[in-house]
Formats: sequence, structure tokens, C-alpha cells
Amino acid sequence: MNIQAQSPGQYVLIWTTDTGVKLSQPITSTTWIGRPGGFNIPVEDPYMVILVQGNKNHVKTGIHDPTVSRKHSVLEPTLEGIRVIDTGSSGKGSTNGTYINEERIPPGRQAIAQPGDTIRVGLYTVFKVGLKEKTRTIELARPGDLVTVDSKQIDKLPEDLLRTSIRLDKSRYLVYIPRNVEYTRTSFDSTSDIRVRIKPEETTELQYQKRILQNIIIYLKDVQLDLNKDPPRGQQAATKLYALLKVNEYRMILYEVLGRESIDDITTLCDLVLKGRAGESQIKRLIIEVDALARAIDLKIRALSG
Repeated sequence: MNIQAQSPGQYVLIWTTDTGVKLSQPITSTTWIGRPGGFNIPVEDPYMVILVQGNKNHVKTGIHDPTVSRKHSVLEPTLEGIRVIDTGSSGKGSTNGTYINEERIPPGRQAIAQPGDTIRVGLYTVFKVGLKEKTRTIELARPGDLVTVDSKQIDKLPEDLLRTSIRLDKSRYLVYIPRNVEYTRTSFDSTSDIRVRIKPEETTELQYQKRILQNIIIYLKDVQLDLNKDPPRGQQAATKLYALLKVNEYRMILYEVLGRESIDDITTLCDLVLKGRAGESQIKRLIIEVDALARAIDLKIRALSG
């Protein structure tokens, strides 16, 4: 399957806002990722992550992330993919880093992100690289990926993917893209504007495990963002974690990384939060457990990469 752009102007960033809305933005020219204070843009919310093309032409992402630098990184569309440069406000690299598929770009250096890859800026903000085809945005998904699907689209999923779907909240589902499956259909709508195209590919067990770990850490960043709000958004975080742990392949790998007892403890804490029985001490414990899990997965990814 050809997933390369036919022109540099075909690339799109796809992301999910703090409120769970899935959005996309074409990257047709050099684009900055940062916060309003780094540009000549009136500051409504100094921690809102924005995409800036030109001097003042900006897009609000709906993500509030204080770990993103005012001028964090710059994107340049090319035929090979999106060139991502970790600049930081000083030009010497950002404080909290820019990552492609959870591998950090050296400060002040550049790397190429292709369709299906993820770009993380700071600790929590994640974008996925997609393509624009005519009037539709195409999100590439590989075996091992999790894809969010609008509840209006869930009944239209092919049967083999409907079986792997898990309700995330009243408006969204998580769909796990399984490995070694002969798909009845390799594309489906995740929203009315975004179509998912599955890219079946052969992977070794090691590559597959690494991809799942990368997906988990990206997903956990969203959970950590909820837990680090003031006050913490415990219900939202617990709902996302609970859904993640329902994906059998993910849960089995998490057992290996952190141990069954710790993962079961996180599950119990999520259950208490969702039933309204968790106090401040349980929320703090959940924050500690999730942070420990994220660190353990990060170390595992580094070990597999080394």
C-alpha cells in the first residue's frame, strides 16, 4: 500500500483535544508548534498549544500543556515526510523534547515523520501524521494500534474490528487493530471527516511489542495530563485507563513490564474512582502508579531500541 504523499502539501496532523474531540489540520507549509507567548498572538490562555503558519495565522489545538515551549518545534512538509526540528524558544532545543514514535530528536536536530507516525511535543501533547486525499483526511493505522472511533461510526465497523472495540465514553470507542488478521475491510470512518486506513505489515514479535509499548506510553500521556490538572480529572483518567486495560494484548504486556500485582492495583484504583469511592489519597496513589508505569515502559522501549 502506497502511503507516501504525492506532494508535500498532502500531510495532515491529527490529534484529540482535552475534551475528546478528534481534529486535523493540513501542514501545507512551514508550521511551528508552540504556545501563544512565543508569537505575536494575543494571549487568551498561555498554556494552549497552537500551530502557527506564517506570522499570526494560528490554530488552537484544544490541548493545554505547560510542558510545551513557547516555540517548541517546527514542521516542514517534504516528499519524504514531515521534517521535524526540535528548536525550542532559544533555537538550541526544547526543554521537554520532541519525539517521533517515542524516540527523542536530539535538541536542535531534525528527523522525518511519515504517515502513521506520532509526533510528541513536551510531556503530553501528541499528534499523528495523516494524509489528505481529496476532501478526506486519512489516518494510517498499523497492527497493534489503538484508534478512537466516534460512536456514530461504530455500527459501521467491519465485524472483525467490532469485536475488538471497547467503549471509552458516551461518544467514543477504542478500536484495537489486531495482528495477523485477514481484514474483511481495510478502511473505516473514525469520524465524519477522518477515515482510517489499515496498513497490514509483517513485523517480528520484538517490533510488535515495541509498537504496543509506544502506543501505551502515548495513551498514558493523555491520562497523566488529566491527573495533573488542578483539580485532577480522576473520572476521565480512570475511564481511559480502564479501557486500555481491557485490551488483552496490552494488559499481557503490561503484566510483563510492571508485574501483575501493580497492574491489578491500578485496575482496583480505577474501579474505586469510577464508582465514586476514591478520596484524595486514592487519586494520589493512582498518580504515583501511573507515573511508575510510564517510567517502566519508557525504560523497556529504550532497552528494545538499544
